[in-house]
Amino acid sequence: MQPGVFPYPFVLVTAHCFCCSFFAGILLLCKPSLFPALTDPDRMVDISLQYCLREILPIAACFAISLVTSNMAYKYCTVAFLQMMKESNIVTIYLMSVAAGIEHFSLAQSVILIAMVCATWTCIQGELHFSLFGLLLQASSSLAEAAKTIFQCLALAHGSGKRLDPLSAVLVIMPLCGLLLAMVILFHSHAP
Repeated sequence: MQPGVFPYPFVLVTAHCFCCSFFAGILLLCKPSLFPALTDPDRMVDISLQYCLREILPIAACFAISLVTSNMAYKYCTVAFLQMMKESNIVTIYLMSVAAGIEHFSLAQSVILIAMVCATWTCIQGELHFSLFGLLLQASSSLAEAAKTIFQCLALAHGSGKRLDPLSAVLVIMPLCGLLLAMVILFHSHAP
């Protein structure tokens, strides 16, 4: 994400989403048995418009935000700094899991997470090219990634009994994620 190379995170992530969708579609055609939630009559998930809007759209939106903001952060911060920041995602996911009722609060887990964060922070002390904007972008990415994980857990595992296997989830989520990003690019390109 350097200015002289390819500083367009929206385009990069949109291409990523559509390529994942394309290759997952080819894999579905070549080996349908890898997608039991879409091909096996006993395990088939009804992919209705309501299901997509209620359960898949929040996952796709959070995933798109996470990918774009994470890639944008590379313009402003070093890779080492951002990788150390990403280690705190587990704390965000744990706190959101407790808030959503997926996990129960545990003092022992909290102490371990606090120790992990403190150890991580000692690694990023003295960042030579610190950027507050880069930090905020990565923090936004972490929040969106944690929200995506919680939505996936609620919708795909604990939801209305509908369970997508990992490859079926890629084939359902990634095209929607790509469409959301393409709409942002289209809107931005036509804005005054």
